Amino acid sequence: MNRARLSLRRRLTAVCLALMAVALLITDLDSYQREQATLVENLRAKMEMVAQMVAVNAVAGVELDESRQEVTDFLQSVTATMHLQACAVYLSTGERYAVAGEPTLVPATSSQPMDLGGDASASAPLMYKDGNAEPRVGCAFFGLACD
Repeated sequence: MNRARLSLRRRLTAVCLALMAVALLITDLDSYQREQATLVENLRAKMEMVAQMVAVNAVAGVELDESRQEVTDFLQSVTATMHLQACAVYLSTGERYAVAGEPTLVPATSSQPMDLGGDASASAPLMYKDGNAEPRVGCAFFGLACD
């Protein structure tokens, strides 16, 4: 009788340990998924903020057409600081106005697909006025390596 009791105790202990291990595994998987979702959301928010920052800061250079080099310098600074692959500003005509980083990664015109083949990218509208003070909408685009 004592032997059967030990056997039952061992079996109950084994079942409790197995259930606890399964519960810990499920909790770990849930925590991992939540952490991944948070990281993706934070990256998306950061990318949107950078795209808006680039668009807002490039407006003055686009409106004063002679300062193309200043916009390029700004994009180079952003590319280096934010560790971007490439960054570009497009006019409402689709023409690429300025680029920094790896120019082959961004399309030559805004009418071409703007993606980096799996790496993260973002764009924001660039509201500016042309030489005739007519409102125009261009685009600021950049790509971030996700290694």
